[in-house]
This record gives sequence, structure tokens and C-alpha cells, in this order.
Amino acid sequence: MKQNNTIWNVLLASACSLLLYACAGGQEELERLNAAPQDTDSRTVETVTADITLTEAGTLDAKLSEKLGSNKPNVQVLSIAGPFNARDVECLHTLTALEKLEMTDAETKWDYDRPYYTFSYSYEDSYGNIQEVNVSEHLSDNGIGNYMFAGMPALKEIEIPSTITSFAFYNICHGSPVTTITVPEGVTRISGFNNCRTLTTVHLPSTLKEIGSEAFRGSASLKSLTIPEGVEYIESQAFAESGLTEIVIPASCTRLGYGVFNSCKQLQTLTIPKTVSQTDGSPVDGCENLRMLAWNTTIAVPGFRPTENCLLYINSDNGTAATYDANSWPNTIVDGIAESIQLTYSNSTWETTKKFSCPIAFTAKSISLTMTFLDRWTYEGKASGWRTLTLPFKVSSITSEEKGALAPFGSDVEGAKPFWLRKLTADGFVDATSIEADKPYIIAMPYNPGVYLDEYNISGNVTFTGENVEIAVTPDELPADEGPDYLLQPTYQFVKRGGMVYALNYDYSIRNHELGSVFARSSTHVYAYEAYVKDKNGSSTRALYEIDTRSPKTRSAAQKNTTGIPAIGDM
Repeated sequence: MKQNNTIWNVLLASACSLLLYACAGGQEELERLNAAPQDTDSRTVETVTADITLTEAGTLDAKLSEKLGSNKPNVQVLSIAGPFNARDVECLHTLTALEKLEMTDAETKWDYDRPYYTFSYSYEDSYGNIQEVNVSEHLSDNGIGNYMFAGMPALKEIEIPSTITSFAFYNICHGSPVTTITVPEGVTRISGFNNCRTLTTVHLPSTLKEIGSEAFRGSASLKSLTIPEGVEYIESQAFAESGLTEIVIPASCTRLGYGVFNSCKQLQTLTIPKTVSQTDGSPVDGCENLRMLAWNTTIAVPGFRPTENCLLYINSDNGTAATYDANSWPNTIVDGIAESIQLTYSNSTWETTKKFSCPIAFTAKSISLTMTFLDRWTYEGKASGWRTLTLPFKVSSITSEEKGALAPFGSDVEGAKPFWLRKLTADGFVDATSIEADKPYIIAMPYNPGVYLDEYNISGNVTFTGENVEIAVTPDELPADEGPDYLLQPTYQFVKRGGMVYALNYDYSIRNHELGSVFARSSTHVYAYEAYVKDKNGSSTRALYEIDTRSPKTRSAAQKNTTGIPAIGDM
């Protein structure tokens, strides 16, 4: 037993020594090892590429096997030259790692013995369901077939053969994650790239003459595209339901098919040249965000109902302007001058398309916007009943539908009922006597039946009008006013609640705060012709900013209105 105790004592001493080493020198060694480069496999994975020149159509599979061996299924970039037929299309669909396909020097051929290519693929539809597709399509001489590049799981870039003279009617890239398509010089007509939902970039050649029916229909990710000079005809629904935001039709174009841009939900501006002599109906039905249609041709503007606040620009040619339906197009500018512009405001989530943008400056003989002011009480001695306002024009007159002429306190407009108007400065909110273009304000109409005479309680529709004013091009973002604690950002767009957007509580209550008294974070949406607060550095943790418009020089919390007539110092 004594011998066993001795052995255990030796082991215990050894363990203590190791522990001391780990706490002293062993710790230094550990730090050294952690700081040293780790012995990992730092070899970069090389892209598998293949340049294949075919001398005989139908031999792509054999050529790839000869060049890459067992690595053939891993090819990522493939360049093909020479004759190419339906058998070669089937080979492409076995290359599940293929990301880029270059076929500029390839020449598609009809195979008399086997003209059809067949394969299957699956995709997820818009409802999240997996759909199976069985393809059996033919490939003609110098043609691109239906579904030819469909269902290829890694394919992102395609360069089309320069010898192509005919394109499929539909679904060339359906179900493939294609982002970029390059159509080389020499090609004169394209079509068939519909439902390519990941497509973002299209390079078109200067030789292009026609864009076929439904060519890019449903390409929801396609935000921009340059249509080259030389295109003469854009066929029906060529870009319908795409993600395009602005388009300029080249001066070479003479005809537009039916519904070329129908249901392009993001389209904001469209320019039609004077060379267009035929349109088969309206080109922009269902374009709910269209802000400007520049109609430079003298043919009649198609009759349809545009979105509110959309501007129609007409340029006369030798004194002859296109005819248009004034009921359909209330906001029309002819040769840079508008007789009357009627802007529409709404703070309903169902009507978020009532935005404004002026892409081309013009002169408005009259321009107006009407807002509805609810019965928001304005209490003496504290902020209440405020709302925000931003207008794209200098205001000449303000009129209440029920009470007649209105004017800000201090503006000295004879016979006008007063209201509060303030702007943000480095010293906080101060009184303003006029409404300038593109500037953010807070505004409050007197409404307190227990204090003010009835004729001074303002609610209902109020119209702001400008006369003989210049409407400037709307910048991408309007300049904000800076106060001591935050920025007041004007907007002509719909701004979704969330993030660092502080919206005024005009329509909803916040505990211990009156309606129209605080800017609260992530509380509600902001609508066109309003303004919202932004933190100066974008990282505030505050939930709200209270409106403090009281000036010690002009206002006193103790003062009471006994006249029944609103006074500038009441709020």
C-alpha cells in the first residue's frame, strides 16, 4: 500500500508541473501558435474552362471528354466555335456547373437525322411549387430554339452566336439563373427571352432592327436597357411586365406594337421620338408608377388613364402638336408650358402611386395640390395638430373649400384666415410666411371649437396653388433642413416605415402625446408631399422627437386666448 501511495504522489506532482507549465511558458507557446499562420490548404480552386472548336456538328460531348476527361461535368466557362446542332444542346444540359457560355463563333445547324433536342428540368413557380418541364424542341439553321438554355442550374452569362437570324418565340432561358445576355454584332432581330426573371443586363448590337413580340416579357429584374439607334420596330408586349424604370426609344424607331411596356410596375419615364408614326394602342397600360411620358411624335396620344401626377410632355413639330384627351391627361405640357397641373395627394396605403417627379423643367401657368385636413385639435400652450408639407412649386394662394382664403401668420394677406407654418433651422422651428418649392414645413390649421370662433376653425379640403411658376427638375433626393437635433427630409415619394424614419403622428395616438406632436421612429409610412425626420448620424436610439415650436421671445405657456381669433403664440 505504501508503494502505491508513492506512485500516486509521483503522478500528482507530474500533473501539477504540467499545469504550471501551461499557466506560464505553455501559455506563451499557445499564443505563439495562435499567432502563426495555420497549416491549411490555401490552394485556390481554379475555374474549369474549355475552348472547343467543332468541325462536325453533334460532337460537343466527345470533344469535351477528350479535352477535360472526368472533369467534364465541372466545366464552368465554355467557348464553342463551329457547327452546333440539337445533339450538342443536349450535351449542354449535362453540364450542371456551367456558368458562362460563349457562342459568338458557333453556327447552329439543322440535324436531318435528329432535329429535336429533348431534356427535362424543374423550377419553382411563383407560388413556391416545384414544376416539372419536359422539353422537345427543334433547332434550325442559324436559329435559337425554345427552351434552348432553360433549366441550366448554374448558367449566368450567355453570348449568342453572331450568325443567328431567327430566335425562338419563348422561354429561351426559363428556369436558369441567367443575369447577362450579349447579342453580338450582325444580329438584326431578337425575341424569346421572356420569363428570364434573373436577367439584369442585356447588351444589344448596333445592327439590331427589330425587337420581337414578348422578347423580354416578365424579365422582372431587368431595370435598365439601352435600345440601340437602328431599331425600327418594337413588337407587341416586348417589355411587358419587366422591371424597367426608364426607357428612351431611339429616333430610328417608326412603329410600336400593342402594349410594348404594359404592366411595367417600376417604369417611371418613357420618351417616344417624333419618328414613330404608328402605335398599336397604348404602350403603357398598367404602368402604375409612370411619372412622365414624353410624346414627341405628332400622332394622337393613345387614350388610357395614366397614374395620378403623371406628366405628359408634347413637343410640336412645325407648330403641329399631337392631339390628346384632356380628361385622360390632365397634366400636359406643350412646348415647355403647362396651362394647368393638378397634383393629387393621398395618405392611404392603397394609393402609394401618387408620387411626383419632374424629369424635364417646365413653366406652369397654374399648378395646385389639395390636401384634406382632419379635425385635429390645436391646443393652447402645447404642440398639437401639426402635419408635414412639401410642394414642388412656390405657393401663390391657399384656399379652404369651406372658409375661403388662408395665409400663414405674419404674411399679411388681406381677408385671409391665419394658420401656423414653420420651418426647421439651426435654432429649431421658426415661423415662416411663405411656402417655397422643395422645402419641408410643418403646418397646422386652427381647430379648437372651445376657444376659437367657428369661422377660424379650419378643416376639410385645402388647396395650395402656384401661378406662373418654374417647375425645376426633381433631384434624386431633395435637400433636407438641419435643426439642432435632427434633419427634416422632404419627399415626393412613398417612404415605407421602418429603419431610421421618424414620421409625424398626425393620424395615430402615442401615449401622453397629442396627435401631430411628435416624430416617432418606425411608426407609420410617409407619403408624397410630406416630410420626415432623420437622425443626423443615422444611429440614434431615440424612439421619438417631440416638436417644440415655442419661442421664449414670442410665446408664453401661461398665455390664454380670450379673443376667439387664433394668434401666432397660441402654439
